[in-house]
Amino acid sequence: MFRYTSVADSTAADYDGITDFTTGVDRVDISALGGGAVSINLYGGQSVVSYVGPGGGPQGVILLNGVIHQNDFITGGATVYR
Repeated sequence: MFRYTSVADSTAADYDGITDFTTGVDRVDISALGGGAVSINLYGGQSVVSYVGPGGGPQGVILLNGVIHQNDFITGGATVYR
């Protein structure tokens, strides 16, 4: 489980790189961030996950080796876009 409790936990300027994520086994928990939207973009075998808070608030970014799917998230109301 990879849990984020604040957008400041992983920002565009200082993002997390998760190298040992296994889709279908591991989960990314962003439920404490209070809704908003998550987008997943694939670049050369890596997933770039971006989070924008409700009302266009602060953005968080996570870089994962491999592919992540919508059901790998615990969102707490955030909408996940692929």
